[in-house]
Amino acid sequence: MKTGETLVFFTLQYPYGKKSETFIENEIQYLSDAFERVIIIPREKIHTEQRILPQNVEVNDLLINSVKVDNQFKYILSSIKRFMAVLGIYTYTILNDKKRVYYLKGGYFIYYLANALKEAELIESYLEKSKLKHPIFYDYWFVNSTLSLAHLKSQGTISNVYCRAHGFDVFNERWNCGTVPFRQYILKNINAVFAISKYNKQYINGQLNRFKEKVGIAYLGVRENTSNVCAKNKIDETTTFLIVSCANLFPFKQIERIPEILSLVQSEQKEMRWVHFGDGPNEKEVLEAAHQLPTNIAFEYKGHVANSDVLDFYAQNDVDLFLSLSLKEGLPVSMMEAQSFGVPIMAYSIFGIPEIVNDKTGVLLEVHATNEEISQKITQLLQKKIHFNKTEIRQFFKEKFSAERNFKSFTQNLLQKDD
Repeated sequence: MKTGETLVFFTLQYPYGKKSETFIENEIQYLSDAFERVIIIPREKIHTEQRILPQNVEVNDLLINSVKVDNQFKYILSSIKRFMAVLGIYTYTILNDKKRVYYLKGGYFIYYLANALKEAELIESYLEKSKLKHPIFYDYWFVNSTLSLAHLKSQGTISNVYCRAHGFDVFNERWNCGTVPFRQYILKNINAVFAISKYNKQYINGQLNRFKEKVGIAYLGVRENTSNVCAKNKIDETTTFLIVSCANLFPFKQIERIPEILSLVQSEQKEMRWVHFGDGPNEKEVLEAAHQLPTNIAFEYKGHVANSDVLDFYAQNDVDLFLSLSLKEGLPVSMMEAQSFGVPIMAYSIFGIPEIVNDKTGVLLEVHATNEEISQKITQLLQKKIHFNKTEIRQFFKEKFSAERNFKSFTQNLLQKDD
């Protein structure tokens, strides 16, 4: 049910390009339904093509043409207001942040803060000109425009600020500077951050001295599958065993290991078929490895395709296994999509993965599992020594990762205004 509220929604690139933040495509309709007006403010515009948006959703490029601060010290010292803001934020951080030792080095954090203040000035100017009345602010990431918004809220310029927390914006290990910048200060000033998994929430709380009550959980979700895929006759021993992988081809995704793993499966010459969706910098390595597959294993490289094409594939094919070897994950939407069709998942027991993969929905691997050990697990599936009920998998999905359920609940959280 639509309210009379306006939502200002900050993203990295969405809705520009085809590949950026594709998972927002599942959420945007629910935001459109809940708010009278949705204004998307992306940070980058690497590709000019814009995805189709609901009628009441618009895009403002105010941050895209903004030039980064060249000399942070000159920029800060050119204004008493900026200098006092930096002094206040930095002092608070050094006194209260668990990672205060990193901030004592200055450097990158001063540069980061200077740019956040510049961005805050742009947002404040936009709000004055647009005359928006008490909008709600939502950043899709904890590290994007959230520091700017936190500062504006501390000044009383805005009132309601929320964000999500996924992966790179959660874990300190992914930052060369040693920590997610200004986490404690941001939590002090925004209304709430919603982690996409229980694991992420626990990690964030472990980094905080205060304001742990502001950290919530809001699972992402995908639409429930209404397709009735006809299960293949499992008695027919000639039926092809179908495996799908879906990932961008970065080194940490380890897709190039799959050919050797499949080659080690004790298939007794039963036909196998491996289909991969996604492209990336490791494409050459993956394709070269796939050339070494034995003749009883067919390989199809789909590359980057529209999300609807992936879903159509699941609807038209009875997939036996979704295989992931990724070493870095939050709680992948690609797994939710497969699970919505009753597909069992095999993946490492890392980060938020155990929240979607359990003994009823798939196989959890030890992070140091060898190719031989992984192939043995697939052999057990192929030989029916491990069996999963697709109906039970789909029911688990419906209870945990339904877009209808999760995004409606999340929009209600956004509407809990202070004023």
